Amino acid sequence: MGRLIASRLFVATTLAATIVGCNALLVHYEDGYSGSGASSATGGHGGETTSSGGSGGHIGGDAGGGDADAGADPGHTIWARGFGDPTFDESVNAVAVGPQDHIFITGRAEKADIFGCSVLGGDGGAGTTGYLVELDPADGKCLWSYFFGADAEGTAVAVDSGGQVVLAGTFRGDLTIDPSWTMTATAADAFIAQFDVQHKLRWVRLVTDSGGLGDQKVTAVAINADKIAVAGTYTKPLRIMGPPPVTNVDIPGTPDDIDSFVLLFDSLGAYQNVLTVSSTGTTFPQSVTGIAMRATDGAFAVTGTTRGPTKFNGVLVNASNDENVFLGAYQFDKTELGKLVLGDTQTQYGRRVAFDSQNDIVVTGDFLGVVFAAGQGSDAGLSVSNTGGTDVLLARY
Repeated sequence: MGRLIASRLFVATTLAATIVGCNALLVHYEDGYSGSGASSATGGHGGETTSSGGSGGHIGGDAGGGDADAGADPGHTIWARGFGDPTFDESVNAVAVGPQDHIFITGRAEKADIFGCSVLGGDGGAGTTGYLVELDPADGKCLWSYFFGADAEGTAVAVDSGGQVVLAGTFRGDLTIDPSWTMTATAADAFIAQFDVQHKLRWVRLVTDSGGLGDQKVTAVAINADKIAVAGTYTKPLRIMGPPPVTNVDIPGTPDDIDSFVLLFDSLGAYQNVLTVSSTGTTFPQSVTGIAMRATDGAFAVTGTTRGPTKFNGVLVNASNDENVFLGAYQFDKTELGKLVLGDTQTQYGRRVAFDSQNDIVVTGDFLGVVFAAGQGSDAGLSVSNTGGTDVLLARY
C-alpha cells in the first residue's frame, strides 16, 4: 500500500479534565520519523497550562505487517498549551496549517478572552460563541482571534498556499460577519467565509433552505489557490445566499432524511456546482465527514458513511442497509474519477481523507467486521478484519 510518513501533524479534539470546565488543548510534536518538521495535537482540557521540551508519545508505528519505519523515534513535544476558563466550556472542532506553519483552529467557547490576544467580532457574552484563532507555531501563542455569534460554533477551517483562510460554521439566531448583512437562522444554518492574509473578510455565504426550517451543517472544507469545496449535511432543499447584490441560488432536490452535499465555489465565493450523496426512498442518513482537494487542479476526494440505497452524484451505489465507508474522487466539474463502498454487514464509518505528496488518497475511519479495500463484497485485493471492539481503519489508494 505504500509508506505513510508524518511530517507536521496538527490534531484537534476535546478532553474532559478533573477541574471544572472543558477547555481547548493544543500540542505541537516534532516529526517522529526524521527528527525534523513538527506536528500538533489539539483538544480540550481543564484550566490553562503551557509546557515545552517534554517527551511526546510515539508518532506512527507498525501494526501487524505494515511498512512504517521500524526504527522511528517517538515524536518530541515542542510545546503544549491549554486555553480556557475554569467555569466555562471550550472545544476545538478543526485545525489547519497555513504558510510559515501558522496554526488556525476553530470551535466554540463561552468566553472570548481565553486565547490571550485581542478579540475581534462578538464577545461571547450572550451564550456559546464561535471562534477562529491563529497561533504562532514556535510557542503556540495567539496571534489573532475572531469571535462570531451568540449561539454559534466553527466546524471547519482550511488555508491556501497564499494564506487565505476559509472558515465554516453553524449558528442559530442572528449572525453578522459582514457588517452590512445580518444572517438569521430559525433552525440551524451554516455559513462559509473567507479572510485574506491580513485577516480582512473577503466574502461570506449562508447555507440555508427556502423555508428556514431545515438543519444545515458544514463538516469539512478543502481549498486550493482558486477553488473551494465545502462538505456538509442538510435536511431541506438548499439555498445559498450572500449579501446584496449576490443572487440567491436554490439547489433542487429534497432529502429523505439527512443527506450530504459538496458545494463548489470559486475563490471569490461564486457558487459553481453541487455534488450530493442522497438516500433513495428511505430515511437512512448519509454523511460526508471528510474532504480533500488536490492542489494542482482542484480535484477532490470525499469520505463518510452511507446506509441504504444511496446515490452519489445521482448514480446508485449502495443497496445495503448497513452503515459502510464510502470514498469518492471527482474533478472540480464533478466528473467522476472513481468511487468505492467499503465494508460488510456490520458497521463501518469513514472519517477523514487527504492527498499525499504523490496525489495518492489516504482515507481513515473506524469499523467492525471486514473492510474490503477494493470495494464492497470484493474478493480481490486487500481486506482488513476487525480484531474485537471498534478498530481504526487506514487505507491508501
